[in-house]
Amino acid sequence: MSPADDPQAREPASSGTPSISESTSEGGKHITPKDTLGLGSGLIPASLTLGFDSSSLATPTESLLDPYVGGEVEEGLSSGRRGIRGADGPHTETDPLLDSHSSVPHGGRGEVVHIHPERDLTGVWSWPEGLKQLTALARLASPIMVASGIQNLNSIVGIVILGHMGTLELAVATLALTIYSFSAIAPLLGLLTALDTLCSQASTGSRRPGMPGIYLQRCLLLCYLSFIPAIIMWWNVRPILTYLRMDTEVVNLTAYYIRFLIPQTFVACTFEAIKKFYIAQGLHRPIAVIQITCTLVGLLFFYILAVAPVTSVGIVGIPLANFCSYSLNLGVAIYWHQTRGRKIGWAGFSWEATKGWGRVARLAVPGAFMVSTEVVTFDLLTLAMSYVGTTALAAQSIFMITIQGVTLILMSLGVVTANRVGNFLGLAMPHRARLVAWTGLGSGIACGLLMAIGLVVVRNHWGAIFNNDKQVQLIVATVIPLLSLLIVSQALSLLCTNILRGQGRPQIVAVINLIVYYVIVIPAGAVSLFYFKLGIVSLWMSLLAGVWLSALSVLYVVLRSDWDEEVVKCRHRLAHDHRRYLRESPELLSGSEAE
Repeated sequence: MSPADDPQAREPASSGTPSISESTSEGGKHITPKDTLGLGSGLIPASLTLGFDSSSLATPTESLLDPYVGGEVEEGLSSGRRGIRGADGPHTETDPLLDSHSSVPHGGRGEVVHIHPERDLTGVWSWPEGLKQLTALARLASPIMVASGIQNLNSIVGIVILGHMGTLELAVATLALTIYSFSAIAPLLGLLTALDTLCSQASTGSRRPGMPGIYLQRCLLLCYLSFIPAIIMWWNVRPILTYLRMDTEVVNLTAYYIRFLIPQTFVACTFEAIKKFYIAQGLHRPIAVIQITCTLVGLLFFYILAVAPVTSVGIVGIPLANFCSYSLNLGVAIYWHQTRGRKIGWAGFSWEATKGWGRVARLAVPGAFMVSTEVVTFDLLTLAMSYVGTTALAAQSIFMITIQGVTLILMSLGVVTANRVGNFLGLAMPHRARLVAWTGLGSGIACGLLMAIGLVVVRNHWGAIFNNDKQVQLIVATVIPLLSLLIVSQALSLLCTNILRGQGRPQIVAVINLIVYYVIVIPAGAVSLFYFKLGIVSLWMSLLAGVWLSALSVLYVVLRSDWDEEVVKCRHRLAHDHRRYLRESPELLSGSEAE
């Protein structure tokens, strides 16, 4: 049946929305709406199509498309073109991602999405499809997981070197890194979470192949501007620490050390943004190989700048070595993308990146609050342990290392899930997006349960791996059952948070975290510790209750998701930038589309 004979395609067209064959005029220029992701059926208003041709959509990469439509990826190494072999023969990058009689809802809740069954699912759970998505998630998340683990070597090596320098140097670095964590790195990483939504959806759903690069530039500019207050504070941190009546020697050395973290932060932020840019477009393996190789090579900088007697510059050699390591990662990542990566998703630097910050900020600012609330809560928890005693603080360091490792695994899976959800929404495939969400959520909970059970099994020996103090080992063995429950809730919370991030709804998570952590967890922990004198277990029980409340809250939001509506929101988000692009490039309206 042709689109013209399809009653579902005719009905909206008769209500005032132009069909594929009809034309409209805008600004005195003649526009012929074309089919974009099946939007020409009329179920999406013409304002969301804007005459964009699906044949010129950004070309997804091999790992991006592979499990999406259940086809076999064909890659022409000589021509650099990719296609998908579906049930009706090979498709190339110039074919529409959805057939012309496909459709997505035009904005009302509860409307049925009609999408070609060869491209999207029917809404019914399919075990073969579920296993396919599970395999894809494992394949895509594993290199990111390994790369992130290798990157943590920088932190471990830095702490070991500082520990051998002396107690004063280690104390200074700990204080400086605490300030660095809550005042810079947590907010900046939170701002960058906007790319999980924008780049993933634009890489598959945008008319413009270079739109992910525009989003990358906007987000980086926002991060650079947001970092300015932290720079001012770091440059004048000495009077702040003096006011807090800290040791004079520690204050002076910390004020000197923290200034060297400024260039490291700039480069680290830029590299993390480019890493998200890679992942959103399915370039998981290249960025993982780059990160692993450059990080291992970058360990030489630590020896040269902080260990070797001839070239060592003392305590500041650690941030300088980190700066060199991140710079190496960043340089190789940019070089690979501009040469071997065919500049996928990138159309060069553009003044357009200085405009349209509103949509980026609406995703980035809640992301900053979302990450910062958790980081500040755990920092305050560690600070509170210092009031309990040295033994409790030593046990807390073991717990934090454990949580860091668990979070590393879960975040790798969560980031891949968020980007694949965004990719499918960009492709106008709500059922596949939902399938990926549930598959990722189930995988995350399973991983959390396995790690929690394993931790309980070795609870009597876990503390001995890190510390020889019997009292510390006893505290670790006592708290590990609570820590195991926290790991399960953390798995649920992280995966649900990333699903909502892929949808473009981080505001909900930010509000939930602000209420749970600042209204419930921190006050309850303070009262139980300082008023009732219940000790370390009370702090962990307060944190456990808060994380479970947060996890169940975001799970409820995910369960209530209207995936059809999320496709419409995605189209609105992309169409906003399309309209600006056409206004600033009027020659496109006359049909002379320049690549």
